[in-house]
Amino acid sequence: MDYLFWGFLLVFLDINIHFGVSTVDFLPSWLGYLLMIKGLDTLAEESERFAAARPWCVGMTVYTGVLWIADLFALGAELTFFTWLLGLAGTCVSFYIPSILLDGIDRMQLRHGEIGAAGLRKAWQVAAIATIGAYLLSIVQVIMVICLLISAVANIVFLVRMHATRRAWNELRTGGAITQGWLHRYFFSPL
Repeated sequence: MDYLFWGFLLVFLDINIHFGVSTVDFLPSWLGYLLMIKGLDTLAEESERFAAARPWCVGMTVYTGVLWIADLFALGAELTFFTWLLGLAGTCVSFYIPSILLDGIDRMQLRHGEIGAAGLRKAWQVAAIATIGAYLLSIVQVIMVICLLISAVANIVFLVRMHATRRAWNELRTGGAITQGWLHRYFFSPL
């Protein structure tokens, strides 16, 4: 679960520096997908959903790695229908992967006990809907910016909840008890 958390962190957060026409991404998505693959391998016996997500993560590792190299060496192509279609496909797969992983986390929770799967799924759904809304409503700039802000906040909430789920899973694995204080109620209650 640790690898999944760190993978999501790298995929969701972007820190870019531009040097002329080159862009250096200090938190590359391809590294995040590699960490997710490692996490999927460690959790494969918990649910077949984790094994089902592996080929998608491998594909996104390659795809985001090629984009990272293209940005680094300023090899960006003009926006053509093919590059737009490829970007749309990458976006769809990036929405599909968390869906599969959340199914696996749901199954882990059914087998082992509460780890916050419901709140995690709700945060991801809000982020996905807001991101799709931003794409669809890009003609109306004000609404697009609002959707992007909602998406950014929801992504942060998702990462916080993923961290709480990671901690709960680690405590369940080691036989420890999950703290039942206000922090637990906040992170494990649905949004």
